Amino acid sequence: MKCCTMTAQKFWMIGSCTTVLLFALTIGLLWPTISIRYLLYPQLKLKNHTINYENWKETPVPMYLEIYLFNWTNADQLYNTSVTPNFVEMGPYVFLEKHIRTNVTWSNDETTVDFYQKRVWHFVPELSNGSLEDEVTNVNPIVAACGYTSRYLSNAMKFAINFLISGERGPFFVTRTVNELLFEGYDDALLKVIRASNDPTFPKIPFDRMGWFYSRNNSETYDGKFRMFTGVDEITKLGILQMWNGKKTTNLYRDNCSDIRGTSGELWPPIENNEKPDISIFAPDICRNIDLKYDSEVEMLGLKGHKWVADESVFDNGYKHPEMSCYCSAEKESCPDLASGVFNASSCKWHSPAFVLFPHFYLADQVYLENLTGMNPQKEKHEFTVALEPQTGIPLKVSAALQINLLIKPWQGITKFRDVPQLFAPVLWFRQKAELTEELANQAKVATNLPSIGSWIAYGLFGLGILIAISSVLCYIFNWKRTEENDDGQEQPILDD
Repeated sequence: MKCCTMTAQKFWMIGSCTTVLLFALTIGLLWPTISIRYLLYPQLKLKNHTINYENWKETPVPMYLEIYLFNWTNADQLYNTSVTPNFVEMGPYVFLEKHIRTNVTWSNDETTVDFYQKRVWHFVPELSNGSLEDEVTNVNPIVAACGYTSRYLSNAMKFAINFLISGERGPFFVTRTVNELLFEGYDDALLKVIRASNDPTFPKIPFDRMGWFYSRNNSETYDGKFRMFTGVDEITKLGILQMWNGKKTTNLYRDNCSDIRGTSGELWPPIENNEKPDISIFAPDICRNIDLKYDSEVEMLGLKGHKWVADESVFDNGYKHPEMSCYCSAEKESCPDLASGVFNASSCKWHSPAFVLFPHFYLADQVYLENLTGMNPQKEKHEFTVALEPQTGIPLKVSAALQINLLIKPWQGITKFRDVPQLFAPVLWFRQKAELTEELANQAKVATNLPSIGSWIAYGLFGLGILIAISSVLCYIFNWKRTEENDDGQEQPILDD
């Protein structure tokens, strides 16, 4: 019995092979786009019940805040010009950090979402090097702020400041426990006087105790109100901030340096076409963006990613990088007013003499290290980095490190500051760390493997098409041989004359 007729077999062979191979080619070409746009991206958009929303509303990745404080070991020698101020780093004091989005409100078309961010910290003694009862000595920030405020005041007002900070009410240094300096806070007589006076000379201070993180733990409002794009209409805008506290600019810096842009640091848009653009984080603690530049390829838990770093231009004010001159706080004709590497954050922090930089003056001009000892800048420890899986925008690893310094100098007309050296005194530095967990890495692997799944299906169908073609050829040959054998075996009839 023939497996198929010659003509039918030809049509079957050609039709089947063509159909399967075309199907394989179609899947191979279209599946990567289809899988990303119609399977992956819908889960990345910030909407109720999507994977990204569930991971965003309460941070699923363990985050840690490492805080190091500087102890001024020879503070009693401040007025001795032959003694260089020396600082010893203490810590880290490690806190588990959790972010919770509250008061979430969607726009009518769901393209933006408004929210507040509550940050919660819990001390982790087993990861810390020291106790919250350790004592630290450093500059009294309220006295430093009074000196800084005096620079534009009349002689009469300077006389009032001299009276305010004289005696026990305004010691130049304070010695407090780590807990008091950070979250618990401590009573300060000078702070109470300033708050009670309601004098417009001084900024309106919103807290009643002094502490660098006082009133922040569990606060829903401290970081402000954010408006963020959800990616519903355009996936490349996912996680990008549109407003902060109801405004698109901070109005604190010149030109576009006041613009609200970038992400909050936790939700990122996917990066298409393997591009490596600069990325930006908006940091409410300093009321500005931090731009990061592409650095290298990384791999973590089987996921390949891109690493971005903050370079020396971030805290420049036009000293080395003219495009950063809009961050200069002085009058335009007096800019730049600081050597590179130190940012004046006073306009963000109640006009206190707070200056922000990378830890231990990493990437800062060497001039800052001339008037103090105890600094040891290290790239591996003090670099500000973000690593992302580009296809999903999932953060693989974040290490965000910043330092707070207070400016002291001989302010004209202020007796307590008359003979002090000019110095950016390091107070503390902190590093926020987060790494992707294995569970989330496995979720990300499924997403990143979607395009290759289509490729494997295409390869399988292509192989099936080849198998069908081979089978058809074999069937054709077998059928042809059977026909030949039958023709040769037939005898011709004998005709009698």
